[in-house]
Amino acid sequence: MNRLNDETNINTLNIRFNILVTTFRYHEHNALHEIVELLNKLGDYNAKVSYTRISGLLLCYTNLDPFRVVNDLYSIVQEEPWRIRYILRCIPIEDVVNTRIDEISASCVRLARAKIDVHESFRISVEKRFAPNIHTMDIIRAVAQHIDRRVDLKHFDWNILIEIVGNRSGISVLKLGDIFSSVKAKRCM
Repeated sequence: MNRLNDETNINTLNIRFNILVTTFRYHEHNALHEIVELLNKLGDYNAKVSYTRISGLLLCYTNLDPFRVVNDLYSIVQEEPWRIRYILRCIPIEDVVNTRIDEISASCVRLARAKIDVHESFRISVEKRFAPNIHTMDIIRAVAQHIDRRVDLKHFDWNILIEIVGNRSGISVLKLGDIFSSVKAKRCM
């Protein structure tokens, strides 16, 4: 049985998530049912998906490895492209912290040190939603000053992605292709 959390408040303090799902504006309900159905197909019958006040954005928690989910969604598009109609992107999230620069920085540094080799490059990307009191450049400076790897904004090996959703922030250190994009997947068929 699927449990759907109809959370409509941007206060995400008590919501656990390890995947961000984006969809078309006003199609959140369709995307919610689509991701739940796909996660069921992949073996997670207890996934939780939450609405946000942000149009086109859902928060998802699955017991599956979110990186595996991304790979499996690409496979589903190859086999049955019509199965994914409303999901635009699925972004795996490795850590969720309070939207505070010190917590964001500590999480990013910990994940980056574990994943980025000394000869590899990185960039930092920040997506802010409902967080007017925190500035993107302050976050980038706080994170970058603690990572002793080469920065390359165009030809990076790793992307340190910070997804701010109100009072919670999802953090991931990603390679190109770690984010599922239905548009790109279908274009490459």
